[in-house]
Amino acid sequence: MFCNNCGTQLEEGAAFCPNCGGSVGVAPAPQLGLKWAHFLSYFALWLGALLNVIVAFTVFTGSIYSAQGIEAEYVYAVFPGLKPVDMIYGVALLVLAVLGVITAVSIIKYKKNAGTLVCAMYLVSAIVAFIYLVGASSVLGQFAGNSSSVASIIVGIVMFFVNKIYFGNRKDIFVN
Repeated sequence: MFCNNCGTQLEEGAAFCPNCGGSVGVAPAPQLGLKWAHFLSYFALWLGALLNVIVAFTVFTGSIYSAQGIEAEYVYAVFPGLKPVDMIYGVALLVLAVLGVITAVSIIKYKKNAGTLVCAMYLVSAIVAFIYLVGASSVLGQFAGNSSSVASIIVGIVMFFVNKIYFGNRKDIFVN
């Protein structure tokens, strides 16, 4: 009989290896990778925060409509209820940007709540997009979304579950 950790020959019935101290008969636990966590914490969450700030700026200034060749003043004159919906959406995007930065830092520091924050980030993002879509649609009297807005809601929900599983499997790594 040999040790699973170091390969030392063991006496029959030994519970622990005299060389390395490893348990006999128990294979070492597989090491789980952290590539996804590193991708989130060093790239995706920072980029998402930056994009949320940029979109919030376009919403606050009304330039979100300029891209479609329409002046914001005209849109708000025809649909006065849309301006408060846009302002609330802009504030929510800034809150999401701050949450994204806090989440990225918590992953980098291996904080215990990192997985919870990532899941919250994606779920809140999907909820904000959904509420904006419903609010804008009710003001306009027609569906205000497009394939991109619907996809962002679906992606947020899917990423919530993916990250719940991913970080749930790594509870022993995120302990600070």
